[in-house]
Amino acid sequence: MATPCQIVQFIKAVALLNCVFRSVGSTMQSIHTDKVALLSFKSRLVSSTVSSLSSWNPNSSPCNWTGVICSKYGNKRVVELRLSGMGLSGFIDPHIGNLSFLQSLQLQNNQFTGPIPIQIHHLLQLSVVNVSSNNLQGGFPLNFSAMAALEILDLSSNKITGRLPESLELGTKPTLWHNSRNLWEYFLVTLALASNQLYGTVPPAIFNMSSLVTLALASNQLWGTFPKDIGEKLPKLLVFNFCFNKFTGTIPESLHNITRLQVIRFAHNFLEGTVPPGLEKLHNLLTYNIGNNKFVDSDANGGLNFITSLTNSSRLAFLALDGNNFEGVIPGSIGNLSKDLSKLYMGGNRFYGNIPPTISNLRGLSLLNLSDNSLSGEIPSREIGKASLAWFGEESTFW
Repeated sequence: MATPCQIVQFIKAVALLNCVFRSVGSTMQSIHTDKVALLSFKSRLVSSTVSSLSSWNPNSSPCNWTGVICSKYGNKRVVELRLSGMGLSGFIDPHIGNLSFLQSLQLQNNQFTGPIPIQIHHLLQLSVVNVSSNNLQGGFPLNFSAMAALEILDLSSNKITGRLPESLELGTKPTLWHNSRNLWEYFLVTLALASNQLYGTVPPAIFNMSSLVTLALASNQLWGTFPKDIGEKLPKLLVFNFCFNKFTGTIPESLHNITRLQVIRFAHNFLEGTVPPGLEKLHNLLTYNIGNNKFVDSDANGGLNFITSLTNSSRLAFLALDGNNFEGVIPGSIGNLSKDLSKLYMGGNRFYGNIPPTISNLRGLSLLNLSDNSLSGEIPSREIGKASLAWFGEESTFW
């Protein structure tokens, strides 16, 4: 069995060979190769949608074409393709895999259809892939795992189907020093697969990508539970979005140890249990949405103290607790929530008693939902923020 030292030496050898092959390839190819690939890409588009690419003609350098960025030094090669929001429609041509120096592929907000071509895995320098908000179909491309430079992968708002591969490894590069825990280093910063048709469990490898800043898998048909040590494995997270799926179990307590978190969205799953402690650590939190699950907490056992903990989040703008089984009197500390809070959803629970008058302190509110509870007493006499929509519900009784 190979020793760790032998493994490292092997990795170094592979890296050296890769450099040699790239050097040979660069001498055999040129900007002409990129031009041919781009003209082939254009030929696969619906002709009525390519007016924005009128500068793409065979008699000029692609470095002067709309949306094409070339390297500044050395031999001119295409390094970026920026075609977002240009109304383009058609298939992504497989010849895109010949843009061997491409580092950034931005095709978002268009009308591309068909599958993501498998030839994309030839683009070993690609660090940004954003094809979000199109009509792309087919399964999740297995070949992304071979792209070691990948830092941003955004396939959201398409029609990608099937399961995520269990062996998924994205944005990983071999380290050239001995690490007893892992000989691979993660570089992927953004993984956005929301609003597709993916199903099944999330591969464990995704929850081990320690470099992730944004992890968004919302609005699919994914299920399973969240690992208890997620807070230790994903220490750099800013955005955690898993709403509109079929996850079960509880919120891992370690998640609240990621003090840089700005967005937590668990809404519309089948999660249960109580809200774990630690919310007071999240000073940068902007969105906390756990609505429409099966969470339970009661003021009888101090279970609603998490609302008080959220008063430390001075930038909180969106809070949704609706559609759960929270029970008890709404604490007066709710009035100490962020002055930036604009939307507050607490309907569909078992809150009772008076609406605390301190809620009028939330001057930034534009929407307040307290419907379908058992609230009683007086509606606070002071204006509640700027709320143009405030629901109190038929089950509540006020006088």
